[in-house]
Amino acid sequence: MSSVITFRDSKPTPREMFLFFMGGILLMIYNNTALWAPLNAVTRDLYNGTLEFIYSNPSSRFAYYVGTVVADALIQMVYVGPMFIFLFIYSGAGVLNMGLVFLVILIVNIVLIAFGVMIGLIGVMFRQINSIAQILGLLFQFVAGAYFPVTIFPKPFLILALTMPFTYGYDLIRYYSFGGDFETILPVAIEWGILALFAVIYWIIARIMLTRVESYSKKNGLHLI
Repeated sequence: MSSVITFRDSKPTPREMFLFFMGGILLMIYNNTALWAPLNAVTRDLYNGTLEFIYSNPSSRFAYYVGTVVADALIQMVYVGPMFIFLFIYSGAGVLNMGLVFLVILIVNIVLIAFGVMIGLIGVMFRQINSIAQILGLLFQFVAGAYFPVTIFPKPFLILALTMPFTYGYDLIRYYSFGGDFETILPVAIEWGILALFAVIYWIIARIMLTRVESYSKKNGLHLI
């Protein structure tokens, strides 16, 4: 992969390449949190016969899905924490920039929680969606710019990348990791605004989907879950 990586049409230094990959890895770890944590919980509870109980008691189903993502994200901090500290020391970007990197990770995780809830709800309705989750995982990693700068993509893939919140997460993490010496896809302020907008939209969609699934289960019977 290193043979196709370019920064502003110039050959990157080993340090630049390392920081570039490090920025992608920090968010790639949470891809599995979004795609698999709620889905694994639903699959497990379907197998154990406990999902019907969750949907038949007055507790919050939204909290059930959000809890699986939050718990998995906290567990992932065992890996992300040391990586973040190492990135902080190696990049030399300063406390403020590394604090902003952490803030980017936090906001992207808020988007991930909502996205994970949607994946879990799709699993409730259609059961076998592992292949879909795997495809989405590949899209997040490759098209959103985990490995390559999205600016080198053909125009159709670049447009697709711009519709993904992960793209702006990767971009902002790299921008602050390089101490501001990194050319972002869009102006930094606009990318922050897009990330915040994605968070709001995804949470609204997740709430609407949850209401639809609950209505479906009540109308057709919990045995259909």
